Amino acid sequence: MIYVPSTIDYMLKTKLFCHIFNGMLLAGILLGSVSCGSDEPSPEPPLPTPQSSSLLRTERWKDGHADYKYDNKRRLVSYVSYKDHVVEREVSYQYDVHQHRIYSDMTDYMRFPDAPLIYRDTLFLRDGLIDSVSGVIQGHTVYHFKMQYNHDRQLVKINVENRFMGNGNTLNEEHEYIWEQDDLKAFISNSKQETFEHRNYFYTLLSAFPQFAIPAPNANLYPLQRVGYLGKLPKHLVHSETVSSIRSNQSTTYEYTIEKGLVKQYSVYLSPEVPVASVTYKWGR
Repeated sequence: MIYVPSTIDYMLKTKLFCHIFNGMLLAGILLGSVSCGSDEPSPEPPLPTPQSSSLLRTERWKDGHADYKYDNKRRLVSYVSYKDHVVEREVSYQYDVHQHRIYSDMTDYMRFPDAPLIYRDTLFLRDGLIDSVSGVIQGHTVYHFKMQYNHDRQLVKINVENRFMGNGNTLNEEHEYIWEQDDLKAFISNSKQETFEHRNYFYTLLSAFPQFAIPAPNANLYPLQRVGYLGKLPKHLVHSETVSSIRSNQSTTYEYTIEKGLVKQYSVYLSPEVPVASVTYKWGR
């Protein structure tokens, strides 16, 4: 799996992350998931909620949107993305505070509308962070992720193991995150000592929420990282990123509209100034 942007943020990154997604698709780890809730108390987010009074409710782009839903404890319990008014991906999260686990189910209609891919994940927590993930794409692939963090609670490495049900073959990958103080400076994805993708990030001096989402091997990690389960996110908003992959090279820039510490809208451009997408955030209590 690899995280899939349900917001343009993610959609763009998915395109740029195409090679990984394809590898994950083969590996059975295509996209991520979102959530479902339970009445049982769940692990509290390891980091303070970015905005104490506001929660991200909706992400909207040109031909679609994504909705976030929370329980009465302000925990994310579902995430659903749409193209026009047709569901593309829906995820649910269920929390087990006693076992320190999060259970995530995702149904992905994007690649095969008539035969959706169904993901079942168990996320194991340690010290409030996702330590590992064990999951399956029904009928396709069994996968396992192992995370490593530094002393600043920043994600530095994910080891990915995939086993295909059809032939028993395996595909292993390693995702490396290089930090410079409070910001992610580079992301490198390798398989069998071959670099699939190398990303470099350049930052503004602005800080606002939601913070910039980092690459992740499963789409269900996309919403969860914003409430701290993948450790600290970059402190500053990204100005630009360059992506070098086995398929192409690309440079992307970002512009933001910010009010009271919250991003209201951001636009994405392929260098030099070719508009690619625009995302609007809706916040609520």
